Amino acid sequence: MKLAQALSFIAALGALAAAYFGYQGDKRVARFVADFGSMSSGIGDSPILASGGSMTFRITGTTWNCDPPPSGQNYHTKCVSSGMVPTGTVRWDNVVPTTGNVGTFGWQGLTTAWTLKLWARDDSGNSAKVGRVEICTTSTNTIGSASCDAGTSYVLIAAKGAGVHGGSVGLADSNATDNGALTAVQYLDTSCDVHLNANKSVQACEHPGYIESSIDAKTYKCRHGGCQIGIDK
Repeated sequence: MKLAQALSFIAALGALAAAYFGYQGDKRVARFVADFGSMSSGIGDSPILASGGSMTFRITGTTWNCDPPPSGQNYHTKCVSSGMVPTGTVRWDNVVPTTGNVGTFGWQGLTTAWTLKLWARDDSGNSAKVGRVEICTTSTNTIGSASCDAGTSYVLIAAKGAGVHGGSVGLADSNATDNGALTAVQYLDTSCDVHLNANKSVQACEHPGYIESSIDAKTYKCRHGGCQIGIDK
């Protein structure tokens, strides 16, 4: 390839990239990342955001609006998207059915309310169904009144249940993003061993395990504790 042709090709690539990322910047996209999974096209065209080690819930194009931390604590119990987000497509990577082969990579064309329950694993790596994060659609971005109702304009996430050793669970502010706004929160189990003894190996009690879906009334599993769930157009 001649130099002039090479420069022209590079310039064309640059223009395409600028157009693509400019378009992406204008979209309001919610992305919920549960540990570090593969980054394939199954997630859709949302910006690829991944995190390792725990359930991190990120959002782009808007921010999280969270309730005040309980007295003396450093975490929230629930957060709602401050801006409207598209909720008609849910896609995932590295999520498998509890029986049978790898199933769908998600759903498209959703027009009704839905809820996903992400159960954390216990220390042994099993899914004990004790603490969880519920992701659902809601009709309001007012945190005090947001609930899993029939609305589909906003997305609500809430930590529920108890820790694997009886402690409380919540959503802690995360520095997984560096734009200065509250766009990432992380599932926190205050009784998780990894917080009690830094010399111990990393435990699984903040990793995703079973995933219950109201969309098809089925239960799935986050493969090897590392998967991604994305919500986009």
